[in-house]
Amino acid sequence: FPVTILTIGSDDFEEKSKSYQVQPDYIPVNSSFRVSIQSSQSNLDTSKLLIRKTIKHKIEIKKAVYDGFGFSAMFKELGAFQLIEDRESPIVQFNLQKGALVKSGTLISIAVSDNNKSIKSFEARCNGKWLMFKPTGTRYQYQVDDHLPIGEHLLTAVVVDEAGNKTVAQLPFKRR
Repeated sequence: FPVTILTIGSDDFEEKSKSYQVQPDYIPVNSSFRVSIQSSQSNLDTSKLLIRKTIKHKIEIKKAVYDGFGFSAMFKELGAFQLIEDRESPIVQFNLQKGALVKSGTLISIAVSDNNKSIKSFEARCNGKWLMFKPTGTRYQYQVDDHLPIGEHLLTAVVVDEAGNKTVAQLPFKRR
């Protein structure tokens, strides 16, 4: 089908290209398609590049890969596309204070956020052993049960965003 591209400028510092509107976003697409964007900037950290698609206020982020022409990613919907660079690590916050005393039934909650709202992976370990946290929106939760023995513990959360920025947060606590 014919493609209409409109160039939309912006002053956002993280942007590495103009925004390109591909057709009206309400037109349906039958299969995935590749979006490839060139940047005129030469000082790019190519490992931190993403392509951001925007439809109204809905944003989708994909890792950008150099394809010989520009930086590309696959999408399933039309919209406005832009090459961005993400150097900001995710933010991790525990609901407990360091050294907290917990008991069976206590809810341990970890809130995660990212400047591009694009968390790629989350992992929690207690004393080096994997611990199953349930995802609920932007939080991951674990209700203390018999899998967590009595004693002192170190909870480690590792969060990675789509650009590969990584945050490791630790919380020492005690189970009684």
